[in-house]
Amino acid sequence: VGGWDVSSITDFGNMFKSCTVLSALDFSNWNVTSSATSFYHFCYLCYALTTVGDGDLSGWNMTNVTSIENMFMSCRALSGSLNCSGWNLGKCTGFSYVNSFNGAFADMQNLTSLNLSGWTLNTTSTYSMRELCNGDIELTTVGGLSGWNLSKCSSLQAAFYNCKKLTSTGLGDIFSWFKTILMNN
Repeated sequence: VGGWDVSSITDFGNMFKSCTVLSALDFSNWNVTSSATSFYHFCYLCYALTTVGDGDLSGWNMTNVTSIENMFMSCRALSGSLNCSGWNLGKCTGFSYVNSFNGAFADMQNLTSLNLSGWTLNTTSTYSMRELCNGDIELTTVGGLSGWNLSKCSSLQAAFYNCKKLTSTGLGDIFSWFKTILMNN
């Protein structure tokens, strides 16, 4: 799939959903353009997926994406690092499934590092980041949260719940971060 021309694809929703025995994908070099609007359930339930190329998705243009709900949820075998830095999610209102506890990067039991630095978040519509990384039990580092503008975020409930090995969030003063969220909601 690494050589696919996806530059005119608008909807990546459910693309690899429930490919439970798929063990490797390389879409890190995809030219995801501003045409893309949804990554809803993109690799949801890909239990055996161990690699996504070099793990660097930072070049994807997410400018018009409205949903990354459960994007990589339950990619339990995916290990190492995932770089989603620089994503412009200014139109995104879907990070977690509305009436459940399923976040975009939840239940990724072997992922150790997740780079979310440089994210531009929605400042006009309300959204929830419930359970964003819930159950990522090997996750030690989440980078780049300090620059997030969460003025329209309605919930971070259990965003990092059960991330027992998490030692670095790139937040510095985590209490100031949560205070900012509470004052805006």
